Amino acid sequence: VPPRDIIAAFGIFTPTNFPTDDNLVSDYGDGELELLMNHFSKAPESFNTEVTLEQWEALKSDISSRIADAQEAQAASDQKLKEAEENDDKKALQAAVE
Repeated sequence: VPPRDIIAAFGIFTPTNFPTDDNLVSDYGDGELELLMNHFSKAPESFNTEVTLEQWEALKSDISSRIADAQEAQAASDQKLKEAEENDDKKALQAAVE
């Protein structure tokens, strides 16, 4: 495997690459992780691919949940801002921006 492919596979850990669509999360990064595991499993004898896959699935679930929470919070904030603008409420506008 060319070194550039190994380096590119690390892109799965870049937060901005993570899918926001729940339908895409289940398979996200699995091929890249397998490439990394195959490459790095040659080093330490204590490397356990099964544990790594379990941890990857847990991490994807956690990140997906955090993205959903952030999207909900942003939607609520946007709604408050919209309502404040519609009511021309300067105090509510200030609170929505903070």
